[in-house]
Amino acid sequence: MVESGALQPLVSLLAAGTTADKLVVAHTLLKLASGKKRCAQIIKAGVLPQMLMLLKEGSNAASRLNFAIMMGNIAASGDELCLKMVHAVVLQPLVTLLQDGSVCVKEQAAISLSNLSVESDERSAQIVDAGALKPLIKLLEEGTDSATKAAIALGFLTFNSEQRRALVFNAGALEPLAALMKQGSEFTALRAAVVLGNLAVGSEERSMRIVNSGALQPLLALLNHSSEDDGKVMAAVVLRNMAASSEDVRALIIEAGAPAALFKVKSAKAATKAPVKAAATAAAIAAADAVAAELLAEEESAKVRRFLRPRVSVLRFCAC
Repeated sequence: MVESGALQPLVSLLAAGTTADKLVVAHTLLKLASGKKRCAQIIKAGVLPQMLMLLKEGSNAASRLNFAIMMGNIAASGDELCLKMVHAVVLQPLVTLLQDGSVCVKEQAAISLSNLSVESDERSAQIVDAGALKPLIKLLEEGTDSATKAAIALGFLTFNSEQRRALVFNAGALEPLAALMKQGSEFTALRAAVVLGNLAVGSEERSMRIVNSGALQPLLALLNHSSEDDGKVMAAVVLRNMAASSEDVRALIIEAGAPAALFKVKSAKAATKAPVKAAATAAAIAAADAVAAELLAEEESAKVRRFLRPRVSVLRFCAC
């Protein structure tokens, strides 16, 4: 449709049609807003100002939802020009939707902000400056789907920035994130763990607070029992970040049983990233702590003993 020349008439209808016509056009355009080439064509055709006008004309749920979804699709294209245009024109409206939209609209706004923040410190900083943190943290408490989308956004925003990590932590993100680790689905717990791993980087205070929040045992459970390799990988990364922060935090991690859990994962015969990450975390903890080194050595010795132990019980059972 875009290639056939139908785009400009759609934009004209978006500008001058009835409200009902505009909603139909907006719904059509959001379906087209995928891929770098199409997104660039849609933006150059002047869709963004018209979508903003539609948003301002009324507060109906359909126009808000269409707007949030389209911005997410355009941002997901990865086209730098599209990203710059969307960010410059619609950042504040997206934050407004995150603050006072319906739950569904808030979720879509969070997705759009996530897509805008990917691999861009500048855009991430501007999203925080626009006031997105508090509504994102509030969204962590809105239910599993909402919380997952909010955690994904916070994961991107806390990546590679001590300033944003401190802002997210001080805004009160820890408690709802810890609650998601304890009570959320495995996928939601994984997304919460990403944020906790970022928050733990380079901070004894934040790492100790993560331990005191009750998130340590759920992290170990994710390491031990996650059905996905990503869950085990992320748990190992979080534990490594926390353990690196101080001797006191490291002692609590060891006391909670991390060496045995890490050894189990690193010894798994799987061609995945989890054993590698677990081995790296175990090595880092052992290098900094004699107790952990001894515990890991005992696990290694026990593994050898189990391997060498005759399988007498099986033979006896078969002989009976």
